[in-house]
Amino acid sequence: MERNFEINIEQIISEDFVEFNEGNFPYCSNLQQSLYIIIMNLSFERKLGERLEDVLESTGIKTQKSKKAIPLLNGNLLQELKNHSYIPAVNMGYVYSLFPDITLMPKDKDYPLFFSLKLNQLALDDIDDYLSYHLKTTFNDDFKKFKRFLELRFRGEKDIISTLNIETAQEWIKNESGEIENKIIEKTSQTKGTVKPKTKERYKKYFREYQELTKQGKLHNQILKDLSTKYSVSIKTIERAINS
Repeated sequence: MERNFEINIEQIISEDFVEFNEGNFPYCSNLQQSLYIIIMNLSFERKLGERLEDVLESTGIKTQKSKKAIPLLNGNLLQELKNHSYIPAVNMGYVYSLFPDITLMPKDKDYPLFFSLKLNQLALDDIDDYLSYHLKTTFNDDFKKFKRFLELRFRGEKDIISTLNIETAQEWIKNESGEIENKIIEKTSQTKGTVKPKTKERYKKYFREYQELTKQGKLHNQILKDLSTKYSVSIKTIERAINS
């Protein structure tokens, strides 16, 4: 089944925060309260509030009323609203769902936070597809801009994204960088029939170092991995240098 990789608040919150209302939050201590405020503000900006009386009727919540027949906003009522996935904040007789159907885009100030929450939820096998999807559809194949965006997420939301997911995303960046480099080299070769002088020099350097490490008794695959890490290029680039 094709995964939905859009940054949709309803999907993100409902998928991973089933214990949200009980306060059992798996990430950093202040995140729950921050999300309450963010979601309420987004819903308010988009006019997604629901009339308190309508919510009380649809949920069957029973409450005491004042002499003016207005529901008394006591602690019991607010807790009941929270238990029914409504944010316990009332503005002019309106309440806001904890799971609003809002899809965020990069221009939205809260996009980075929810992008990180989504990234953390993903299985390792889905991360490459998630990042490739947003590189193409959200960042219009601007790899440099997207790479910087991700680097800031790894730094700014490191308490939200698991270490394994960050490492997997970093591997995707490295592989994608190598693919882009290979495409540039191949395009240059097809256009001019030869590799640029600077690229030739780099290839020679990789090859010389490969030979030295081979003489030291290191294994082929380990050498490829070490050189790839040292020079921040793909393993395919190292292999091309060795075989050229």
